[in-house]
Amino acid sequence: LVPNDEADVSIEGNITFASDCYLAFAHRVDAVVHLAAATSVLQSIERPEETFLTNVVGTHNLLEQCRQHGVKKFVMASTNAVVGDTKREVSEDLPLRPKTPYGATKAQAEMELAAYSASYGLTTVALRFTNIYGPGMSHKDSIVARLMKCALSGGVFTIRGDGKSSRDYLYVSDAVAAIELALTLEKSDVVTIGSGTSASLDLMS
Repeated sequence: LVPNDEADVSIEGNITFASDCYLAFAHRVDAVVHLAAATSVLQSIERPEETFLTNVVGTHNLLEQCRQHGVKKFVMASTNAVVGDTKREVSEDLPLRPKTPYGATKAQAEMELAAYSASYGLTTVALRFTNIYGPGMSHKDSIVARLMKCALSGGVFTIRGDGKSSRDYLYVSDAVAAIELALTLEKSDVVTIGSGTSASLDLMS
């Protein structure tokens, strides 16, 4: 949340609870940067309901508070998992074809943004980030985080498949810069954010 006064306000809560979201919006807010999510693909397969509650219900709760409080800008961290695996170059024009509960919930969240933009004039931006890495990623279940944990512990890292699948990796400071730019946009949009280059697991390991 971006307060429009001088004081820094910190509120601890759960976005799946509408009451917690209401408390956060009791402070004057200019814009929302929505980064809260259940991001583990593997855990989404094991616990799809939990992923749905966080990624879909939580997003809806925040959007509804924006509607009720007249907040005009909403930026959300999304993912290219909404289009699933594709042999084509990833672009915003690809149809939504998620293959995991995680990807499906992010696709649903993007639809919520589109609906609130069209119905209530909220400027929404969904940033489809590639694989973010950098300081503070130790809590994540992403491939880079797992590789780093394995390297630090001296453990064994298991690669499924031949290791030749390629992914785009985005440094966290570049992700932050993209969010800052998204807050300046005057119309709703969906934007893919990545480094523009890919690396395969066999090159990383």
